[in-house]
Amino acid sequence: MFMNKIVCLLLSLSFTYSNDFICHENSKEFYCNEEFQNMNIKDKIAQMIIIRIDGEFHNSEHWRKKNVTSLIKNKHIGGLVTYTGSIHGTFYNLKEFQEASNIPLFIAADYERGIGQFLDGGTLFPSNMAIAATDNSENAYKQGEITAIEAKSIGVNMIFAPVLDINNNPNNPIINFRSYGDNAETVIKFGLPYIRGIQSQNIIACGKHFPGHGDTDTDSHTSLPVINKKTQDLFDQELLPFKSACLKGLRSIMVAHVLFPDLDKDNPASFSKKITKDILRDRWEYDGLIITDGLEMGALSNHTWHGESAVKAIEGGADILLLPIDADEAINSIFKAVESGRISVSRIEESFNRIINEKEKSGLFKEEYNKWNTVEKNIHIYKHTKVSKNIANQSITLVKNNKDIIPLDIKKYNTVTHIMLSMDEGIQSRFKSYASNIKKTHGNVEEIIIHDKLSPLAMKDILQKVKKTDLVIISMLIRIKMDKGVSTINETHNQLIKKINKLNIPILGLSFGSPYLPDYQSMDSYICTYGYGSISLNAASDAIFGRIDISGKLPVTLNEKYERGHGISIKKLSNAFKEHLNIDLESFKFIEQAINDDIFPGAQVFISKGEKVIVNR
Repeated sequence: MFMNKIVCLLLSLSFTYSNDFICHENSKEFYCNEEFQNMNIKDKIAQMIIIRIDGEFHNSEHWRKKNVTSLIKNKHIGGLVTYTGSIHGTFYNLKEFQEASNIPLFIAADYERGIGQFLDGGTLFPSNMAIAATDNSENAYKQGEITAIEAKSIGVNMIFAPVLDINNNPNNPIINFRSYGDNAETVIKFGLPYIRGIQSQNIIACGKHFPGHGDTDTDSHTSLPVINKKTQDLFDQELLPFKSACLKGLRSIMVAHVLFPDLDKDNPASFSKKITKDILRDRWEYDGLIITDGLEMGALSNHTWHGESAVKAIEGGADILLLPIDADEAINSIFKAVESGRISVSRIEESFNRIINEKEKSGLFKEEYNKWNTVEKNIHIYKHTKVSKNIANQSITLVKNNKDIIPLDIKKYNTVTHIMLSMDEGIQSRFKSYASNIKKTHGNVEEIIIHDKLSPLAMKDILQKVKKTDLVIISMLIRIKMDKGVSTINETHNQLIKKINKLNIPILGLSFGSPYLPDYQSMDSYICTYGYGSISLNAASDAIFGRIDISGKLPVTLNEKYERGHGISIKKLSNAFKEHLNIDLESFKFIEQAINDDIFPGAQVFISKGEKVIVNR
């Protein structure tokens, strides 16, 4: 599939790696063999480019497939980053593109929450903040390991995770629950085990967004954030998780489009030699890959022509340019900069050699592409989904429970009103299974959907509907999404909660996504889930009705009363049975297989005799 001479050299040589990634006369490093060194400079530049693809079906006439195939075959680009699609489509698309390339491609993906984040049928995990809420760093390792196993099965060899930013600004609209917490210690505690889990499968982990994207209320997808912190403060907090990860063998690091005036007043980090080369390469002696955040993002594209962005990123010290607006233009612009002497040939060769080194280290030159049965054996298997479910359950955090609403006693409240709040129109479909669970469990629930700002008239109408109910459940969907700029609930929604509180009706609030609210006093009980994936929604409904233990602890400080480490622990509801045998039956395997095959989403098996529970799983 790849260059036969290179494979032969790989099998016959033993290698040692130099720190400067420059080839000398007697160099024996893999990247120094003549097959690589005789490549023209334009092809070496192309190896520094990663472009976007998806896992959808595209026929041979489709412009996107033609474009990607041409860039691989004719320009020799170095990699792809895959996003949405199906597992089948992703597997076969990656296989086809990989086979079309003379040099094996980096195949990257943003699987921060497992491959299920983008691909239906993959294992989905809760957010990083939810992982930290379990207070068990082994969960981070398991998540990384499982994510890497599943990603590798479909052909991915690089994962753009973990987020190593410290979310020390509650108004952050793009990092938020993607961070492990609001201090360096928490991020290090969970970020490093995740990296070990990913790289245990020889997949490249990528810490992001160096030197930190946490202390800002601006989304770099839309405009350039500015973090006005003193250099020493940055080294004492923001930079610590990245330094710790680099020292522990992190294989790649993504640089943010953020301006740090005290470090470099003229350039965002992704263009800054002072930040990228001086800190990473010189001060920390980091030898891994340096990758830009997407060059298509508004933080750069609103200010700099895309060809110039590619050149500036190379000057800053990047090895890989992620998602240039026009890959052809990026290659040509860099080539012209080399011809003019603005960028040296040795600067390109250093990054090229580092890229080839990491590809060889990942086994890409000798590995045959996976068979489809590898996918079937490794993805969304019971062993994996059990881990993700347990993590989600352990992450649920009960912040307050003033009227002992949790666990909810359905006999205590004859009528329940379930208000679903968001600024997203898709709230009803996203909450469908979760809301149905609440409705079926209680039996007398009225639902109110709100996905826009509330006018005074609309607010009055809602208050009229709830005034005779016995309990109000308020489920708040606070999505952290690019180009959205939202980190908490809308102020009119907050005012509604305050007005319901004045009716002296018990209120149970649950946040799905950002845990930060403008006010915590108006709710009697408050639960944080730190996400809105199905895994977190299921855990939330189980927590409401006492079907699971609640043990999560806040990984961030919400206010002076609810600080990091706070969380009310509650045991799940007990039962009248005196003995639990939990016999393991061979027939359970058929049920587990049916769940894995998506014949049904889950199952509960309960068998009892007298006061003995024979089976409960």
